[in-house]
Amino acid sequence: MRGLNIVARVQNLADGDEICITEEVYGAPDVAEIVAPYPLTKSEVQLKGVSNAMSIYRLTQMDMT
Repeated sequence: MRGLNIVARVQNLADGDEICITEEVYGAPDVAEIVAPYPLTKSEVQLKGVSNAMSIYRLTQMDMT
C-alpha cells in the first residue's frame, strides 16, 4: 500500500505540462534512454508519510518553437 501512496503523491507534484517520476523509476532498464530527449530536472522532495526525502525527476514538454 505504501507504494501506491508514493505514486499518488508524486503524481500530484506534476504541473500540467510535466511528468514526475521517482529515482527508482528513472533507474529502471531503458527509462533514462527513453526520457533523454526531454528537458529533465532532478529535485529532492519530502512526501507526506515518507520519512526520508526522495529524488524526483521532472520531465517537461519539449519546446517546439
